[in-house]
Order: sequence, then structure tokens, then C-alpha cells
Amino acid sequence: MKTSSSTPQSSTTPTATSDEPKADNLTISNLSGKYINHTQPPSTASTTSSLLLSSISTSIILFPPTSTPLFSSAAVKNVTNTLLFLSGAINGPIHITSLSNTTILIACRQFRMHDANNVDVYLLCSSRPIIEDCSGVRFAPLDVDVGGEWRSVRNLWDQVDDFKWLKSGHSPNWEVMEEEERVGKDVWGEIMRWKVADVVKEEEEVVRGVLGKYVRGG
Repeated sequence: MKTSSSTPQSSTTPTATSDEPKADNLTISNLSGKYINHTQPPSTASTTSSLLLSSISTSIILFPPTSTPLFSSAAVKNVTNTLLFLSGAINGPIHITSLSNTTILIACRQFRMHDANNVDVYLLCSSRPIIEDCSGVRFAPLDVDVGGEWRSVRNLWDQVDDFKWLKSGHSPNWEVMEEEERVGKDVWGEIMRWKVADVVKEEEEVVRGVLGKYVRGG
């Protein structure tokens, strides 16, 4: 069984949303202008649980770090102008397709991204990240304490393989983000500590304000 967030109805005052996973497999889809903070782990978390994020725009999706990863795998599809905070949530692979003008923070075992443009990735990954058909991607190390076994993982965040760049030399499709352009852990920590009540009024305006600061093209 999957839980799914449906498309919000138009309203003069958007209502903030806080979804708590209730099953092993979680789907969040068809969102725009929303703030979602998953403060609770799945009630029946298991080694086969999975996460799907699909058709999301101009939103903030947060999974604050937990002592145990929430999902064994994740897929992200058709996301634009969004902040995805998946730090420590994935104890396995993540597959990303059709991502643009988005910032993603993620700790995972395998990272693969296809058809992405103008994306910033703050990454903790125990294998070499893979990109394909991407452009304008910037990588930085994940500067968030996700705790647990992640503390002993060798982070290969900058050992990126571009499957569409077979020539010698560095691929022009990705680069290491300059240190002065990286968002610090204090800022991410502040956003993680937000509660739904903090943005219950004028939710979309609050979301757009954050995206304008911390997401390229936001």
C-alpha cells in the first residue's frame, strides 16, 4: 500500500502540509508550492521500503536525519525548482530522472542521475556517482551530520562518472561547487527545525523565499 500526496486545490491561503509515512513504500507526487516535513519514520520500516518523489515543483521536501535510514531505495522523477532534503533517508540506491533548477541533499549507497539541468547536489555516497544526459550540475560534500554508520563511510562525492562524456579530460557537464558558494550546515539545520506551524500562513510565499536563496533558478 502506498500513501500519496495529491495535487493541492487552489486557495487564497495555502495550508502547510506534514505527511508522516504510514507504510513501507511512500509516494509523494503532484505537488506545487508546498512545504512537507517528514518528522516521523515509517511505522513499518523494513529493508524493502522505497520512496518515490514525482511531478513536484516549487516545493520543499524534508526528511530530517534519523538514526536508521528510512528507505532501502528511492526514485525521483520530474522535479523542478525544489529543495529535496533526503539526508540519511536512503540506505541504498537513488535514481533521479528529469530534474531541473533544484537542490538535493542526499546520503546514499549509489547515486545515478539522468536528464538533469542546473542542479546542485550535496552528496554523501559510498560509490562513484553516475550522471547521464546532464548539464550544469554542481557537486559538493554533504555537510550535515546524518549520524550512525554514515560517519565511517568514505565519501566519493567528487568521483563522478559521466556516461555521456567518453573523451579524455574532465566532463563539461558537471563541476565541483566552489566552497564560498556552498550553503552551510547551519542554514540547513535551521530549515530542518521548522515546524508546520512556522509556515502555515502564506506557505507558498515562504517556500518561494527559501528557494530563491538556496536553489539556482529558484
